[in-house]
Amino acid sequence: MKPVPTDGSFKTNESTGILDLKIDNLTGLAGKTQVYAFDIEFAGAYEIDAEFNDDGNDSFAYLNIYDVDGKKVDESEDIYNLKSGKYFFVVSIPENATNATFTVEKVEETQTADFITMLLIPAGSFQRDDDERKISVITKPYYMSEYQITRQQFEEIMGEDPSYEDSSSGMSDPVQYVNWYHAIAFCNKLSLKEGLEPVYTVSVVSNWANLDFSSIPTSSNANWDAAECNWKANGYRLPTEMEWMWAAMGADQDARAGAMQNGINTTGYTKNYAGEGHDTGTSIDDYAWHNNNSGDNGASENRKTHPVGEKLPNELGLYDMSGNVNEWCWDWKADYQTDTLTDYRGADSGSSRVLRGGSWDDSAFFCTVAFQNVGNPYHQDSAGGFRVLRPVQSP
Repeated sequence: MKPVPTDGSFKTNESTGILDLKIDNLTGLAGKTQVYAFDIEFAGAYEIDAEFNDDGNDSFAYLNIYDVDGKKVDESEDIYNLKSGKYFFVVSIPENATNATFTVEKVEETQTADFITMLLIPAGSFQRDDDERKISVITKPYYMSEYQITRQQFEEIMGEDPSYEDSSSGMSDPVQYVNWYHAIAFCNKLSLKEGLEPVYTVSVVSNWANLDFSSIPTSSNANWDAAECNWKANGYRLPTEMEWMWAAMGADQDARAGAMQNGINTTGYTKNYAGEGHDTGTSIDDYAWHNNNSGDNGASENRKTHPVGEKLPNELGLYDMSGNVNEWCWDWKADYQTDTLTDYRGADSGSSRVLRGGSWDDSAFFCTVAFQNVGNPYHQDSAGGFRVLRPVQSP
């Protein structure tokens, strides 16, 4: 049954996505169930609350949110992931309540879905190698997953976990043995699960929701290589190589002295690992799993991945940006131009896609912020995984 407002309709602020609705007089409504309509203009994660005052005592009421079709919207710790459209507060007003405040606030610093937390990465500029002319500009902030996608997460979305068991310690480890095709399929299926617009289009896939894992190619495939990216969609995607590099160095929060010069991070590319110079860590072993510490008791024997988040995070709170598994990026491999690149997305075509970060099976050299690895998009191995990105939706 579709909800019918009993007492008014309200719209979130067009520039902030915030609704702060105050009702000063609840005479005759105490103890009753009321329905208040409100509009969401911008899709995203929202914190929603209702508070009632009863003669000086603040009370919290029974509150549910329903969509326009009458379906209850699930929440996790008062966080609701909402598409744009009309919604309804359905609230049981406490006895003796005199006034009420309803709050709907868009979550900006983090976005928490069923099992994935996204951290806000600011826009900014950085020098990408030792040539001071090579500046990369990221014009828009974005969200990046706090952790690499785990085996458990991948299996929940894709229905299967392809990871090589002998190279893993458990389901909380990053997923591996995934190729680039698998990674973009995960992004689209996760977007659909959360009611977001899928980013990727592949000509031979008409129904991403019902796409079976076994139908994703594991050998060279021209149709999947020609995948297109809708950069305006609000769903999940792989980071570009420049977005990955900016986040790995700590963006404008790079902890090393003198990194930021005239608004540009000029030295982040020299970091030996993500997080260098940050927090209490003093070596790569504090931040990354690599081939000298990923084995039993730190030995090189029986090396494998480890649960995400066991090492220290970098300045932005991102874990395992160096080590554990290499991370697929969107870009086709290409030589960088010797000038400023703005929102660079790689070559238009190619034979190899970019991976970043190094892995449990790589030496420390491969864990540097600047090192670029590449692989055929159909390639699978036990050192390759990914993390995801979502755009910040501007008002």
